[in-house]
Amino acid sequence: MKRKQFLTTGALVLIFFLMILLPVFAAGDVVIKGKLNNSGKGLLAGDGKQYTIIPSEDMEGQLFKHLGQQVELTGVAYVSHGRNMITAYSFKLSN
Repeated sequence: MKRKQFLTTGALVLIFFLMILLPVFAAGDVVIKGKLNNSGKGLLAGDGKQYTIIPSEDMEGQLFKHLGQQVELTGVAYVSHGRNMITAYSFKLSN
């Protein structure tokens, strides 16, 4: 009985610390340089990775003006269901 209680308490403590520490190691802001595809929803980065762009509301209309051009997107990058994604909140044209 004591062993089971010890393991349960240990598991709860571990979960508690992971909940606190994992956000510390979460991805921060990144800048990704690449070429917008013709739909404005994708970016071919300089390292060869393809990213799906989730633009902020105020940025969405602006991206369509620069289809096929080199841009620098600033946002949070992550992998979802095996796809590289970036939630972008700003961009600028790149050379």
